[in-house]
Amino acid sequence: MRQLEVFTSIAKARSLSEAANTLFLSKAATSLALNELEKQLGHTLFDRINNRLVLNQEGSKLLPVADEVLNRARDISSLLSNEKILSGELKLGASNTIGNQLLPILIRDFNQSHQANIEFTIELSNSLELANKVIDYQLDMAFLESGEDSDKLSRSPFGHDKMCVICQKIRHCLTCKPRPYLTLRIITG
Repeated sequence: MRQLEVFTSIAKARSLSEAANTLFLSKAATSLALNELEKQLGHTLFDRINNRLVLNQEGSKLLPVADEVLNRARDISSLLSNEKILSGELKLGASNTIGNQLLPILIRDFNQSHQANIEFTIELSNSLELANKVIDYQLDMAFLESGEDSDKLSRSPFGHDKMCVICQKIRHCLTCKPRPYLTLRIITG
């Protein structure tokens, strides 16, 4: 490929020095690449006229083919690099709280940390309905506050909610003393 790049650059610049500068190569490396290509093909590709390199008949035949090969190589490179980009559709389910408050942040963070082209669809509903939609392949996954048990689902803990108990100050003794944490036993007495 490199030899074809050198060849096409020389053909366009009509100068070994200019082609070397364009390719960020030394003049010697550029000349060597051209000589190797000519040796492989068994033909000279340029005529030297007034310190210029001019395509000869063989070089003129090779130029469009070399351009096509280089374009195809760039297409292949581009195609393979695009395969590294995540793409597609992801159907998510969530409760109202998670769907309105947490999922937008998760999606934003995901998009910022990944080179991706994913279209997210979010459905808000109750835990049982979302679990059934995951089982029926209508959703790819769901974020639930309560767990739905099924042998058809795989569960993974995700984050920890901080909860607090609120009540009227004058009606409940829980607010009389500061406590680092509450247990069910403290609440129910």
